[in-house]
Amino acid sequence: MKRALLLSLFLLACCLVKGQVISEGSLEALKGQHILNYETDFSNASIMYMTEEEFAKYEDDWNKDKPVVIMNFLEEINNTLKNRLVVTKTKNNRYYTLKWVVISISSKGDTLSEVHMIDTDGKVVAKISNIYAEGGSFGTKLNLIKQGSSNSGKKFSKFLNKKLK
Repeated sequence: MKRALLLSLFLLACCLVKGQVISEGSLEALKGQHILNYETDFSNASIMYMTEEEFAKYEDDWNKDKPVVIMNFLEEINNTLKNRLVVTKTKNNRYYTLKWVVISISSKGDTLSEVHMIDTDGKVVAKISNIYAEGGSFGTKLNLIKQGSSNSGKKFSKFLNKKLK
């Protein structure tokens, strides 16, 4: 039992140390782009070991606070990229869409997610995996989740900024 636990912790540490990675495609297509559409996907997310629907029943304010969680991620991207690349929820005829796919959120707001860059044909041109960010240190569960989404936006946008240079 101890060996299994140690092995699990070691594998988790290896995944976290590896950090963000382009697991599919390339970001080359984004060079020269100035504006991207933005979408989020919580459809397969595990929020505190619950589906989003179950979590919404457990946490009454989720539907009210979910737009804030979504905007925190978006605002951190735009703040970090400083108009080098603007990501917007306004659907215009942009060729690419940045889709933030939430995989899991812990009770501390720690967030594991990935980002898909999708063209107008719906084809994934790049997939960035292993976006892990810590949540908050104190506050309500929803405040911890909000802090986790902000931290996810910061981590991803720093990664993207380096890759687009």
